[in-house]
Amino acid sequence: MQQSSDPMNQIEMRGENGCTVDIGPTSLQESPSPRLFGQRPKDQVAANPIPNVVAMLICDQIITEVGTNKKTLMGVFDQFFSLTFPTVFQRLAIYVKLADAQGNYLFKVRVVKLKDESPIAEIGMQVAIADMSNYAELALNIGNIPVPEPGKYEFQLYAGEEFLHRVTIQAALAQPPQPPQQGGS
Repeated sequence: MQQSSDPMNQIEMRGENGCTVDIGPTSLQESPSPRLFGQRPKDQVAANPIPNVVAMLICDQIITEVGTNKKTLMGVFDQFFSLTFPTVFQRLAIYVKLADAQGNYLFKVRVVKLKDESPIAEIGMQVAIADMSNYAELALNIGNIPVPEPGKYEFQLYAGEEFLHRVTIQAALAQPPQPPQQGGS
């Protein structure tokens, strides 16, 4: 299995709070210049069908196989531990499988602190989906997402302003490793 090194298939963007996004090759026709959320194109038609989310997972990394476009999700998780807070997700990935989508979409992932819905980051991408008869996949490798405190965080997926799906992760304080106890009688 090999990760694509074609620069046309690896797009890096910066979102709010300095988070970085690497949009790997997908089964979608990616727009030549993805935009950060808030830069909605005037020609985006509201008549596009609303996509159905078949799957949405958070993991450590997504690798796309060259030639087959198959995705390998490494380290799927729904909780993580840190010795200190605030902390930063140095690297994480979001996988989304969509059905019933066709046309041009501005997809947005909002990361919010669940207890008060305060925004942590927003990542947006303009994507063209050619054929509704096939599933479409989003594979986002993201870095530098801030995590201000322990608690639940929600990753919310939108198509334009239309809410599609969400997944949550639990951030918890890790216990520092204890030195081995010496026993003896």
